[in-house]
This record gives sequence, C-alpha cells and structure tokens, in this order.
Amino acid sequence: MKPVLAVALAAALAAASGCARYDEVYDISFRNISGLELASGTVAISGPLPVIGMTRGWYKLQLRRVPTASKETEIFFQLFTGKESGRVEWTVGAPRAGVSSCTFDFMPGFVDATIVAHASPTVKGHWRGRWAYALFPGGREGGSFEVAREPGAGAPDGRPRP
Repeated sequence: MKPVLAVALAAALAAASGCARYDEVYDISFRNISGLELASGTVAISGPLPVIGMTRGWYKLQLRRVPTASKETEIFFQLFTGKESGRVEWTVGAPRAGVSSCTFDFMPGFVDATIVAHASPTVKGHWRGRWAYALFPGGREGGSFEVAREPGAGAPDGRPRP
C-alpha cells in the first residue's frame, strides 16, 4: 500500500508544481520501391530534437500487407512482424552544405538484422529519405521513408505547450 501512496503523492506534487510532460510526436511512413505504403505510424521522443546528436524514443507502426514478390518488402515484414512497436534511435548529423541528415535505427542493439532509415529535411518539420535493411550477410535499400512532425506536439522552441 505504501508504494501506491508514494506514486500518488509524486503525481500530485508534479501536477501541483506545474511540471508538464514534454512529448514530440512525428508521423512516419515506409514505402517500397514501387511506392506502395508498407507501414505508417509514429515516433515519440520525450524531449526536443537535438540540433546535432542522438535521442531515443518509441515507434508504433501499423503494417499494411501489400502483394509483392520483392525480396526487400518480404524482409521488411519479416523484421517488423511482432515488433510493431519498440525503441528507435534518432541521430541528427552535423550539417553539410547547410543541410542536416538524420538516421533512424529501428532495432538498436541488433547486429544481425535491422531496419535503418536515412532522411534529410525538406521543409521545417518534414524529412524524406530512404530505408534499408541490414542482415548479417549484407543489406539492401528497400524504398522511401518520410517523417513529419505532428502539429501541436510540443513547442518549436523546446518548451512544453501549456
């Protein structure tokens, strides 16, 4: 009973002191080489996106089965089936020619099989790029990848919205 009271007290104190939870949520989409959407979902991070560096968050996907004989699409579904949600590492690289590229590792810590996406900003809050799979014997590009910041998900200056 004491742990329940402690948790309730901590929650009440956080609410009373004006602590706000900060979340930035981004919509994501994976497409195969033919342009068919394979999955869509969100990435949520608990702080502002760094200018340069890495942040960790959580992804949630809805897989969309599409008819295809593509090896890349088959491997995409093999790797994400049963892992429709999990950790993601989002790395923002140093700007080159004024543009910062991003890398998303959807299976951090896995060395024998992973899905990684690389994207560059197109307009503020939107990125486009390509995803690829990597298996122990090698990897291959699989299709396009898009990220878009959800409206109202945190303030652009890094402060929580009231």
